Amino acid sequence: MKQTITEKIFSQHIGRPVFAGEIIRCPIDMVIGNDITTPISIKAFEESGAKALANPDGFSLVLDHFIPAKDIASANQARISRDFAKKHSLKNFFDEKDMGIEHALLPEKGLIVPGDVIIGADSHTCTHGALGAFSTGMGSTDLAFAMITGGNWFKVPESIKVILSGKPGKFTGSTIAHLNMDDRFSMCNMAIEAGAKSGIVAYDDVTAAFLSDKPLAREAKLHYSDEDAVYVQVLEIDVGKLEPVIAYPFLPSNGHSLSQAVSDKIKVDQAFIGSCTNGRLGDLKIAAEILKGKRVHPDVRLIVTPATQRIARGYYYRCGWCCL
Repeated sequence: MKQTITEKIFSQHIGRPVFAGEIIRCPIDMVIGNDITTPISIKAFEESGAKALANPDGFSLVLDHFIPAKDIASANQARISRDFAKKHSLKNFFDEKDMGIEHALLPEKGLIVPGDVIIGADSHTCTHGALGAFSTGMGSTDLAFAMITGGNWFKVPESIKVILSGKPGKFTGSTIAHLNMDDRFSMCNMAIEAGAKSGIVAYDDVTAAFLSDKPLAREAKLHYSDEDAVYVQVLEIDVGKLEPVIAYPFLPSNGHSLSQAVSDKIKVDQAFIGSCTNGRLGDLKIAAEILKGKRVHPDVRLIVTPATQRIARGYYYRCGWCCL
């Protein structure tokens, strides 16, 4: 039977062909922790009696939520991760001097490699599928299990094939082959909000260009779905007919067309440009182009948060935000 890219990634990891619906025990290439959920994982790790990480080079810990700390509780939360990193001499520990949003920072560091199996105790871990890896979120105790054993249990997911065609509006490219990595990261990042376990884009020239200047942590393993692979559903979308969508409170799934939002005359109190979905340099440049020559309304608070320190440097020098 022919396989999807996800089935091939799992097959390569466990050494035999696997298909959607199977429950497997699979080694993990990268476990991603952050300062919100990892303290729970650390507690479970220590209560288990474990003395060492099963794969220390395959564990990354990023302090990207609570620093600088807003209060004593936040400072204590970060300290748990700092103490653990020091105790285990973590190579991939990212604190104030070299940190950022985990889902932007780790690809930038070359720690996410095509063909990897990746988990994190954060729902948007699916972002990393943009690099041709299987990446998904799990709970904090699941993370602890992977820290202790180097692997975890998975039910190989069914796949939905999404075919994008047509020419969309400005700033979004034309088809998958022409979407840059920032676009791809955003698409995969939001897969969880659409109810998916993961999102994945096959490796191509765009992926290769993105990774070309990065010291990859492992050898890349390239997988592609077979033409006659089995999918639970195939969606064909003409992106030229899509209108930008804005989410109303209080869920990303509560989407409405931008034209409806304008007609509804929704008052905006605060605008935020950033996050693990849209904090990359390409996103900031798009926003800068839209805002160029304009002023922020006096009743609106505008916050801009580059996703990493490297992006921040590029953003200040190339986007011209100082004029806003």
